[in-house]
Amino acid sequence: MGVHLVRLGVHVAVVTPTDRPDDITICKAALEQWGIVGQVVMVFEEMAELQKELTKYLRGQRHFSRIAEEIADVEIMLLQMMILFDCADQVAEKRDQKLTRLWGRLKGEERCAF
Repeated sequence: MGVHLVRLGVHVAVVTPTDRPDDITICKAALEQWGIVGQVVMVFEEMAELQKELTKYLRGQRHFSRIAEEIADVEIMLLQMMILFDCADQVAEKRDQKLTRLWGRLKGEERCAF
């Protein structure tokens, strides 16, 4: 399944050390190792941890490295979900549509047609 991070909308340079497989291979292995239910539950846990860190931020705790860590965890889990549900292309399409709609709202348009 030739999924590429650029196609998934990741806008940062991803360097894969030569001593480990690519991200897709690792995520597939995690799904195989811990199973569908385990990884779906893990998505919930990782999103909750990000929510917790963002709440702390709003309360004045400026731990940006913790926020970055939790965002990375959520991104990894979302990549696993795109692999599991074979929906990377659909996610990219929906993401583009939603960003187009957001851009229209920012420009003051009522609605953007897709």
